Amino acid sequence: SGTLVLDTEGNLWQLGEGQPKTLFSDLKGAIGLWVEEGRPAILFKDRIERPDGRRVTLPFQATGGHPLPDGGCWVWGAAMAARISSEGAVLWSWSPPIGAPGPAVLAEGQVFSTTSSGSLWALRDRDGKPRYAYRGGGSVVTPPTATGGLVVYASSDHMVRAVRARDGQLAWQFRASGRPSFGPYPVAAGLLVAEAGGR
Repeated sequence: SGTLVLDTEGNLWQLGEGQPKTLFSDLKGAIGLWVEEGRPAILFKDRIERPDGRRVTLPFQATGGHPLPDGGCWVWGAAMAARISSEGAVLWSWSPPIGAPGPAVLAEGQVFSTTSSGSLWALRDRDGKPRYAYRGGGSVVTPPTATGGLVVYASSDHMVRAVRARDGQLAWQFRASGRPSFGPYPVAAGLLVAEAGGR
């Protein structure tokens, strides 16, 4: 237990149990991690090393990635993103026509991917076929959140937007007091919030 931190030297630290301890010190080139079944999955530019020892070779150079609720993951690079299954297979890849792909959320049989140009794309999860794109403004800060039939995301233009998952229509939006730095996240009261940096 405890928080896992990957430093720029390729060391994986565990925090929160007294003194920090090094779990791995040979992860040079690692760019991200997430926890699967209590153990870390490590993302490198060209591959994912799963906790069970399996290695997933990526069809492009990755710049980021994160897990999805079905046990699979979403990985993106400068021009392409890939949907990885819970078994570690590359199911499909996708390139947006404008901008670089970014974080995504899986909901209602679709992957909702953001882009650096501020768009939110709905991609069919079974094959990656685009259903629609909602074009907002500003690059998206963190993975969007799906709740109540809406996909909600914060972007660098200070806006938080909620798009209807079924058809891509804007349900609501509001301007944050500053540039959002993380979120939105669901909270106990059912509200979605975004933290504005510097305020």
